[in-house]
Amino acid sequence: MTEEYQPLPAPEEDPAGGRRQWVVVGVLLVVGVVMAGLWFSLTTPPSPPPSIPDDLPLGPEEEAYGENILISQLALSRWENFLRQEVVYLDGVVANRGDRAIVALEVTLEFRDPYGQVV
Repeated sequence: MTEEYQPLPAPEEDPAGGRRQWVVVGVLLVVGVVMAGLWFSLTTPPSPPPSIPDDLPLGPEEEAYGENILISQLALSRWENFLRQEVVYLDGVVANRGDRAIVALEVTLEFRDPYGQVV
């Protein structure tokens, strides 16, 4: 038994004239541009903060401006992590009451025992 070859029927003409294909291509291009923009913005590392040398001595102006920096509401809190390690935090509020912007602030604390020795 042999089967006869039957040609496929001719496709019907698209009344929109192929406009649908261009809409799909346009949408894909817009999605591609948005995805590329998101990828670029998420993979670009943030700019590092300005570097300040650790051993920069304070001048007389900086020492005088120290009166405008207020440290208040100090409180110790204790927390234990999942490894049963105890961590102690010192929380507080730092306020700048002066007219200058503070770029960096380093605070060094010394804890002393009842005998005056640094712990």
